Order: sequence, then structure tokens, then C-alpha cells
Amino acid sequence: MSTDASPVIGLTAEQLQQILAAVKSDDAQRDARLGEIMAQARQPKPENEHLPPAQDPNNKPDLKCRMFDCGFPIGKDVYSAEAITLLNQIAPGEYRIKKGDNSMTVVTVDGDRDAGGALTQMRISREAKGDKKHNWPPFVDVLKQIVAQQAT
Repeated sequence: MSTDASPVIGLTAEQLQQILAAVKSDDAQRDARLGEIMAQARQPKPENEHLPPAQDPNNKPDLKCRMFDCGFPIGKDVYSAEAITLLNQIAPGEYRIKKGDNSMTVVTVDGDRDAGGALTQMRISREAKGDKKHNWPPFVDVLKQIVAQQAT
């Protein structure tokens, strides 16, 4: 594995087809065409200049406290704005979650509080080993089920 930091580029389907065609050709212009195609691929693409608002980490709410999902830190750079909004609504407790195969399981949310009673950290845990690791709904759907149970 190379230690050089190669830039990541995105290719359109058309550019990929052009590259494959150029590689297959055996003429004197092959290298020049490949260089030209790669130069185009490295150009900034207008559609990538701005992230959609839901994906822009600057447009997401802050988490109400430090949070962990099965021991892994939850950060707003990875989770959607919808997930963060739902995370900010959940409270410690045990919640029954319907999995994709219609079986039920328990998700536990526990937390630490400061002297004033405000949550400083929350941990979401669930049994997901062995045969229990399958058929989990998407994380946002789990959060929606938790929020719905809190409302009842």
C-alpha cells in the first residue's frame, strides 16, 4: 500500500467509459487522452460545492450531551439532522423495539447527570451479538420507536 496521499476523485459514468475505451486502445494518442480525461475528472464539480442542508454538519443541531451507541461515540458529522433531532428527544429508559422480522427486542438508554440533574452523557445499548445481530431497522427508525414510546 502506498503512503502517498492521492487525491480522491469522482468519475461520471461517461468519464469511466472514456477511460476504459482509452486503456483498451493501442494508439499513440492513448496517454494524451487518458491525461485529458483525468484532468477533467479532477476539476471541481458544481454539484459538489455545497452539501444539501440535511448533510451539512453546520446545519445540524448540537447534541444535548455526549452520546454513545453501543460504545461508539455519536457525532453530528456522521448522523443525519433527523437522527440528531430524535437523539435529543430520547431519555433514559428501556424501550421495546420492533425489528425487521417483526420480533421484539429491548434497547436500553442510560445516562449520567450533573449535580443540577442535566444529562451529561447518554449511552444507547442493545443486544446485537450472535443471532440477535440481524434484522435491525435503520437507526433513525429505532429512535422513532423510542420517541413514540416516550409519548405514551
